[in-house]
Amino acid sequence: MKPEAKSLLVEGGGSHTWVMVADRKELWAEEWLPSLNRIGGSEESQRSVLADVARAAGRFTDIDNALFAVGAACTVTYLNELADTMTRTLPASVRPRGRTYLTNDVVPLFFAEPADCDQLVVIAGTGSGVAARRGFGAISRAGAHEYLLGDDGGAYDIGRQALRAVIARREDRGPATALTERAERRTGGVEIDRFVYGAANPKQSVAE
Repeated sequence: MKPEAKSLLVEGGGSHTWVMVADRKELWAEEWLPSLNRIGGSEESQRSVLADVARAAGRFTDIDNALFAVGAACTVTYLNELADTMTRTLPASVRPRGRTYLTNDVVPLFFAEPADCDQLVVIAGTGSGVAARRGFGAISRAGAHEYLLGDDGGAYDIGRQALRAVIARREDRGPATALTERAERRTGGVEIDRFVYGAANPKQSVAE
């Protein structure tokens, strides 16, 4: 990449998507969008977020490369489906002149250090996961199976346990908890079931 070339960087977490346009020296644009992750969302919401990414990138005519790093639980099949959606959604006018990289959000972190070092990466956001490498000769990972199958200790897991504790107290099945007042402030007094299941993205509502 030429020193002056700009890159489009998109980090799609479980609750939000972080969009940046930057070169090696300067951050030119930054925007927070809803989650690009289809797991827990819908294809319609994914297309809407991609349209907003196109709008943000469309302000620049000198973007050479793009990196889309989405949820750690993404499989090859999921990434292929996302690539197809991106091809259908992003107009040719905003596609980078160079390469577009699409991967999960663990892989880019492995390239933050020299290839011959040992490295441990911990993802601790809406979800959770751990990956480690010894050089590039051995790579292992654990967790990052999204909110229904894993993500222990992530924001969704913690939020879900907190709301369950509040519900248990209200039904006289559990002890008193200071979480009751906090949950009421978060939901604005709305019934927890309605607050969660009526949300556009229930996973995000629980995690936040």
